[in-house]
Amino acid sequence: MKPRMPDLAYCGMPLNRNHALCDDAAWLAQQMQSADTKMIPIWRNQNAFSRDENAMPVAIYLDISHADIARDAPLAYLGHKNNSANSHSLWAVDLSALKLNAAQQLIRAID
Repeated sequence: MKPRMPDLAYCGMPLNRNHALCDDAAWLAQQMQSADTKMIPIWRNQNAFSRDENAMPVAIYLDISHADIARDAPLAYLGHKNNSANSHSLWAVDLSALKLNAAQQLIRAID
């Protein structure tokens, strides 16, 4: 039995980095096509956030329906989040090539 991966210390998030599979292009492509895939949009080292009904910041995630956005953007596999409520691959998508207004419009359209 494999030992459980420890939670990431700085945030307590249980993220399996899948070190043994990170260099497997076929496996990564399969993960990217999964209906459960989530992408975190990044623009020039800044994450996109929205606000909830209490004005608290909430991270914006893109799902596979937004994959066309990532078609020409650099992607980085972050790992696999797996818990009883939700399981998905997590990717960062770098939108830094876009101008600020274009990135903001894109994020607003998604949010």
